Amino acid sequence: MTPPSACIGCGATALAMDGTLAVCGACSLRFAAQARPLDYSQAYTGEDEVYAAHYRVLDRVQSLDQLDALLLPFEKILRDRLAARADVQRVVDLGCGIGRFLRAVRLSGKQAAGYEMSPALVQALVRHGNDVRQGTAETFLAQPEGADAISLLEVVEHLTAPGALITRLLREKRPRLLFVVVPEWAVRRRHDRNFAEHDQPPNHLSWWSAPALQALLAREGYRAQVDLVPEKRRSLVGHFVRDRRRASPGAALRLARGLVRPPPFWLLGTAERGEP
Repeated sequence: MTPPSACIGCGATALAMDGTLAVCGACSLRFAAQARPLDYSQAYTGEDEVYAAHYRVLDRVQSLDQLDALLLPFEKILRDRLAARADVQRVVDLGCGIGRFLRAVRLSGKQAAGYEMSPALVQALVRHGNDVRQGTAETFLAQPEGADAISLLEVVEHLTAPGALITRLLREKRPRLLFVVVPEWAVRRRHDRNFAEHDQPPNHLSWWSAPALQALLAREGYRAQVDLVPEKRRSLVGHFVRDRRRASPGAALRLARGLVRPPPFWLLGTAERGEP
């Protein structure tokens, strides 16, 4: 195997190999040294596909007028932050999935547009009145349209070159805000069996830390901040009930500790443009 020459996040050349993974000595990002991404145009629609359960709830999500109970914790945080910003009117969500965050933004009174690879998802979302186009972040970059805020929510861990993409988005689109959410993978693997099973190539290609995410976003004159976002207590119980390993030593204690202090399941990175 030919090792990579530079970190796919920060671009540093100080890399070490850990089996099939490259580890960046500058930002601590871990990423697959050689891997092809999953075909996400088909990942939602087959019965046994990795995101089939998401697709089955799309119509329900897009029909509700109150989404708070269904929003992931970071989606609620971002919805509320955007709603409080008078200088943000148009939001573009790249890799919008079933459009849950898009609908939350729309219901808050902002303009929301999305890009998604899956033709079936795009057709369903457009049918529900969403402004969604089939394509990737590169498709958005090729368009003349801009955005006050851009979001990539649980997207960059699927990409082969996230650093180059973020640089282009900040340089060419110049949003006021850019949000990147990635899994806190080491913690989440211990609590969520389904996540642990799919937290590997070709689904996930990189594993992020707070320093790695900070380095990804602090470029092109943008200020970067990374926040830890905990899982909901109710969801922790759900993960435990669905986990066949719950009888294993330590599982019940891990749940009890999580209910007292919910563990971080996501890293929420924000890049904010300096003035002017």
